[in-house]
Amino acid sequence: MNYYIPKHSLKNILLILVIVFFSQCNTSKKVITNSKDRSSNTTSQDLTPSFNRGTKIVRGFSSCDNILQKIEDATSPHIGPNEPLVNLSVSASNVLTYKKLAKNLPHNFYACATLGELRNKNTHISIVSDPTNEDPNHCLISNITPKQLSSVMAGQCKRKQ
Repeated sequence: MNYYIPKHSLKNILLILVIVFFSQCNTSKKVITNSKDRSSNTTSQDLTPSFNRGTKIVRGFSSCDNILQKIEDATSPHIGPNEPLVNLSVSASNVLTYKKLAKNLPHNFYACATLGELRNKNTHISIVSDPTNEDPNHCLISNITPKQLSSVMAGQCKRKQ
């Protein structure tokens, strides 16, 4: 028994399959929320990096003056120095240098730290890969206070070259 499927129906079916495929590829994000670095929580679709204690993290600033205040001011709604951050933008990588990570930042200065240094301040910090067109290493960090973050990063602030 032969079935006839009109050409326009085949095109529609193919279009739907392509849309479903690409929507599935772009929804996978990796979150690590506890103090143990886990790489076993990845899926076959997860193409994001595996974060570990050596992961380098940079955050851009307009200057190296008063980083604590700049971190607090970057939040909306505004939070105090001892309240946990939610989704603060950073760049992170296991393989790039701090200088190369800072290249895509829209600021003249950057502060840096490793994930391990930040976890020494707060074991509950989370990091989520959130690549953008401008920064493929863009991530969001949460569950660390501005005071904890600035205590590590303030001493490691540099001018971009």
